[in-house]
Amino acid sequence: MRHYFIDRPRNDDEYFDFHDTFLGQDYLFHSCNDLFSKDRLDEGSKTLISAFLDNVTVSKNDYVLDLCCGYGAIGIVISKNVDCKIDMCDINQTAISLCKKNVDTNRAKIQDVFVSDMYSNVDKQYNYIITNPPIKTGKKLLFSVIDGAKDHLVQGGSIILVIRKDLGAESLKKHMIQVFGNCETIKRNKGYHILLSKK
Repeated sequence: MRHYFIDRPRNDDEYFDFHDTFLGQDYLFHSCNDLFSKDRLDEGSKTLISAFLDNVTVSKNDYVLDLCCGYGAIGIVISKNVDCKIDMCDINQTAISLCKKNVDTNRAKIQDVFVSDMYSNVDKQYNYIITNPPIKTGKKLLFSVIDGAKDHLVQGGSIILVIRKDLGAESLKKHMIQVFGNCETIKRNKGYHILLSKK
């Protein structure tokens, strides 16, 4: 698998579409090789979305950031289930181009979709930051997701993320407590832990 963080020209045969059904709704996603969970909505993202919808009360005036959004599945599904203002960002230009197509194809209510290396182009504060972060890139990058969230959440806002127990859930939870003073495991499913810290 080529390195996700390096944009490169892609051949037409690397792009494809796939259908998925989740929470009673059907989706059509445009995707391509090299993207995370390229041909299905993965179990971690499903668990994250379900935990968000089950545990968070979101108002139409709340701002939500889908960080490391990939081709856009998490933000798009959330937008179909709650009325709020959603932005989506990712470092990969190809992912962002596909995300914009998927927003249009699925008629999702998304405010903005933009390229950003973590929080580099994020210029507002959010009520919620939700993310299925790139775990396998290492602890340093993962911790930067937590560290940067504090500056981009409103007071009382929360970061909610998914991580597998065997890929460092406990150490990440400790870091979230160090940064925010709190961290709650709001859902466990098939080895995935959904962690929430409030500012």
